[in-house]
Amino acid sequence: MKQWKKENFNVHPVHETVSLDASGTKVLELSWNTNEAYLTTDTKSLLEFVSLDKNTKCFILQAVGKIFDPLGLTDYHSWYHCAGKENPADFLSRGLSAECLVSNSRWWTGAEFLSDSEFPENFQQVVPELDYLTEHEKETVVQERTKLPEADRSEETVLLNSDSSSILDELLELSNNYFTVINILSYIFRFNYNCRNKSKKVGPLTVAEIKEPEIKLIKHAQRSLFDKKEIPSSISNLFPFVYGKGIFRVGGRLENASVPYLHKQPAILPKGSKLSKLYFNSLHTRLFYVGLLGLLNAVRKKFGL
Repeated sequence: MKQWKKENFNVHPVHETVSLDASGTKVLELSWNTNEAYLTTDTKSLLEFVSLDKNTKCFILQAVGKIFDPLGLTDYHSWYHCAGKENPADFLSRGLSAECLVSNSRWWTGAEFLSDSEFPENFQQVVPELDYLTEHEKETVVQERTKLPEADRSEETVLLNSDSSSILDELLELSNNYFTVINILSYIFRFNYNCRNKSKKVGPLTVAEIKEPEIKLIKHAQRSLFDKKEIPSSISNLFPFVYGKGIFRVGGRLENASVPYLHKQPAILPKGSKLSKLYFNSLHTRLFYVGLLGLLNAVRKKFGL
């Protein structure tokens, strides 16, 4: 409002609180029923923030409040994903001329499906549980839910030799990005596989190929904690146990919780390990430098520290 005053706009502040539960709200003197609003964006990364739990409302507003909904009038269930080609707001950023814009019906009436009696199948509402995860994490969650038998899981590849620990340490120094390190190691594993087998793996990395080196790095990081027979006192309150692939996970009463397995019993990582620092820094960047509580909440969905 101060900026508007500087630009000689007539501003008349009204000292009234905005009720988030009100069915009717006035915006720029126009009545707006927020309960009946269907809001769209073509940027899924922003939808991820909107879909988070209301306990993180503070950092959501800090991250995206200046982009849309600065007053918090809408609920995250009101937001939907609309592909860029269907989103009229995307025309200007694509360089559409004013002449074409005037004659473009989509610019004046919105996406075509808004005139249909039913929404298209690909008009997806934000689902916080899975949209928050990366692509390979989503499929990992699905696999854990179905509880695939051990025989159906890909066999762990032996990296090189007995000196693999030092090689992994050097690999962790190659990049400051956790996901880049995972991809590098994935391609090393693929090269190793292709050298030993007639059938070659080509194309983009699969979920299984990404998951395998991640398990290798987690086990490597856990060796500093579990190299002795006794459980370190620093993590004894996590009630660690071994589950599949020899990875130590967080135990406790969450075992019976109705949440995805990877969330209720995440893998344990040493606090000061290089892998932990990489994951914290990389996730912090991926989440657009979210606040401390939001970052911890995101990390604990995958790792226990």
